[in-house]
Formats: sequence, C-alpha cells, structure tokens
Amino acid sequence: MADVFEQWIAESRLQEYCRNKTSRAESKSHESLMWELMATQFDSQGRQKVPAMLGFQEDRILQEAERFLGQRPGTMLQGPTPEQEQATTPKQQAPAPASVGPVLGEQEADLFFMALSETNEKKTEGGGRA
Repeated sequence: MADVFEQWIAESRLQEYCRNKTSRAESKSHESLMWELMATQFDSQGRQKVPAMLGFQEDRILQEAERFLGQRPGTMLQGPTPEQEQATTPKQQAPAPASVGPVLGEQEADLFFMALSETNEKKTEGGGRA
C-alpha cells in the first residue's frame, strides 16, 4: 500500500488517492468523511465545500455572523459607506470652556492639597467651624 501511495504522490494525484480511500471506506463513516475532507484540500474550491460537508448551511453561517458582528462579514474591510462617513464627519466643536481657576504645576498642586487637608483637619477638630 505504501508503494501505491508513493506513486500517487509522484504523479500529483493526491486528490484521486483520497477519493479512492473514500470509496473504500464504509459509507457515512468518520473515516469516509475524513478522506473526503482530505480530498478537498487538493481542490481549488475545497475551502468553500468544507462547511457544507460538515453539515453547516452557508446562508445560516452568514446570518449568524452578521447578527454577531452587527454587519455583513467582510464589510469592515471595505471601509465606511458614504452614509457612515457622513455621519462620522466631525462637526465643528464648541471651544473648551475657560478654566475656572489658575493652572497649577505639580509642586503648587501638592501645596494646595496639603493646605486643603490641613483646613479640613482643623474643621474636624474644631467641631465643623473654620
């Protein structure tokens, strides 16, 4: 049997070899399915045939993928539609509100919070009065 296999390899007839093994295997067995799947690897359209061979329906797969992704598979790679692009075009943003207080450096901020905590401690010790 090894000699036959080597001959099939030398003649680049692996798909035929797999189909031969499929026909020799018991119909509808795991072995038959395995050889049939192996044969698809040597077929130019093999990848498209695998889901159906495993009992999946292509339309159902696409529906579930679209439900999960929120859009049809493959559309992400095509870029946004003109409607999506228009919806995401940035509108003129309002200017940021003016700062309420002065901008503090790191050292100034530390001093501010130390003074604030001292003031709060005095209020706590003094019964709530400052």
